[in-house]
Amino acid sequence: WVQDVGKSCGFAQQPQAPAMWVRANPDLYVREVPGMGDDLLTEASAPGGSLEDKIQLVLDHFRSRTRHLESLQQVLRKRALERRQRPGGDAL
Repeated sequence: WVQDVGKSCGFAQQPQAPAMWVRANPDLYVREVPGMGDDLLTEASAPGGSLEDKIQLVLDHFRSRTRHLESLQQVLRKRALERRQRPGGDAL
């Protein structure tokens, strides 16, 4: 009785519906990561192996993708500047 009083501060609690839980089925989840190929995802999620090696593999992949996107950004900036400098070029 004393434990129950402390939970409600002496006030009567409203009846609450029991929590509803659903057991997750792994087959319901999409098994893909944006920017990560299926082969890399399969290798990283395979059971066994070194966790550090798997983390490093994923980090190296995204680091190389980042460098690729940064170089594409530089190419697009350069093209935009060249267009702007050409006579009759588009003004940004």
